[in-house]
Amino acid sequence: MEGFWFEVKPLSGVKADFSPLLSTLHSFGGPFSFILVTQPLVAGKVVKVYFRAPDENLRSQVAQMIKNSLAAEIVLDEKPEERVYSCCIEVEMVRHYSRPILAEETEGLTDRIYEAVHHFNGALEVTFQADHTAKTWVYREIVKMLGRTVKATDFIPFGEKSSVRRRMWAAREDPYRKTMAELMMKKYKSKLFTCTVKVYAETKAEAEGILKAMPSHLNRLRRFKALKNTVFPEPFKKPSRHTLRNLCSKVSLLAPLAVLYLCWRIGFFSLGQLLIEGLRLTLGLTNMLSLFLAFLSLIAPLVFLRKKNAVVLSAEELSAIVNMPQAVDRISLEYGETPMIKMTIKYKEKKVETPVGGQKTLQKKRSSRLKI
Repeated sequence: MEGFWFEVKPLSGVKADFSPLLSTLHSFGGPFSFILVTQPLVAGKVVKVYFRAPDENLRSQVAQMIKNSLAAEIVLDEKPEERVYSCCIEVEMVRHYSRPILAEETEGLTDRIYEAVHHFNGALEVTFQADHTAKTWVYREIVKMLGRTVKATDFIPFGEKSSVRRRMWAAREDPYRKTMAELMMKKYKSKLFTCTVKVYAETKAEAEGILKAMPSHLNRLRRFKALKNTVFPEPFKKPSRHTLRNLCSKVSLLAPLAVLYLCWRIGFFSLGQLLIEGLRLTLGLTNMLSLFLAFLSLIAPLVFLRKKNAVVLSAEELSAIVNMPQAVDRISLEYGETPMIKMTIKYKEKKVETPVGGQKTLQKKRSSRLKI
């Protein structure tokens, strides 16, 4: 799917904040894409900002919201120039997504991403969609972190009943777990988005340089795999936590049993002979070969079908990446133009009779009217 594009050109010298709009986008569903790309010019280069929506109606609504809230210039049907990057890095999270990547201090994080994209002549694409079921797994990780001494029903009203909170903290004396659970609970109470993050550059080192500009705290984003000669922009795909790769990775644990069963069915493997000869430490050639094939069927999926950790960000974490820069004077952006107010003056003739007869009979009176 190609999607529907529009370009955002913030006004020069105006600090714009996109984060308040994320709550509205969460209610819209999505998915949406936020793209930063370096565009070479005759004298230097600039960073351009693009958005992509799944249908034209959502594109129009989001574009109007951004125009009204950010006072930015919107160029509909404007998309990045098609380009082939030598390296494309697909991103995953180092730990479970219940661990936040953002600390309390968030100032300057977005500026750092813009500067990295500009410096390495690369591109960043973040596709995000509202996820209403990810909270269940965040909640399970919180309970696992605190231990079984805390009831699950007591943890739901955290922050609302002080007595419950005191009993919960009294149950654990480890300050690390207390701090971790508090930060995880903050993410649990926020609005969550499942994301697909891709970084484009000419070399793997430059792509890693852009990736290092991402925020990191108790968790961080890392390279999952690198692709060569990727066409940018890629087709519009919906992000998901449940990928076919992860499903195959779970099913692959049953592969050794399937191999041994197949060998037994064709008469190549004997469990009784294995038990008898195993005590003598002489397993036999056929049994050894069957066990070797079973071992390969277990190792191969772990190497080639490694599970990808999902990227699920809260609204605060996402706003630290998907936002407008604050240091507008330091970052080279594609700025928009302030809309001009056109003023026209129309003249209207009005007949006025004078008391002096035979001299002036008509007098022109000028009236002005503004038209915007």
